[in-house]
Amino acid sequence: MSYLTKYIIISISSALLFLLANLSSSISLFVVGWVATICFAIFTWLMTSHYASTTTEGLRIAAAICLTLMVIAIIMVFTVWRSFIPMYPCVLAIISVLLTMVYFYNRKATEATLIIIILAFINLAGYDIWSMLT
Repeated sequence: MSYLTKYIIISISSALLFLLANLSSSISLFVVGWVATICFAIFTWLMTSHYASTTTEGLRIAAAICLTLMVIAIIMVFTVWRSFIPMYPCVLAIISVLLTMVYFYNRKATEATLIIIILAFINLAGYDIWSMLT
């Protein structure tokens, strides 16, 4: 598989996953935040374990996922949402991707515990803080 094809597949897959995670937005943004966090942690782990043979490739995979999420969020903010409040699940997904990459290359139990605590705190208290800021 060529270098470019791999990243195109990862970008398209992450875009589809984000759009599928946003289907639960009819319930609430709180639910979308949890769904996006969990889905993108698993997605990042799977893509990195499947496609990355070096640390540099893993970082490129994370960058491809994060850039795709940012582009989708920017497009959605200026065309559909007209507000920054629904951008919250995208921020959670990006944080989840980055923290998953930290754990993927270190794999320590203390880091896993800390990452789970951070993600739970951001999901539980973050939405109220995000809505106050925007």
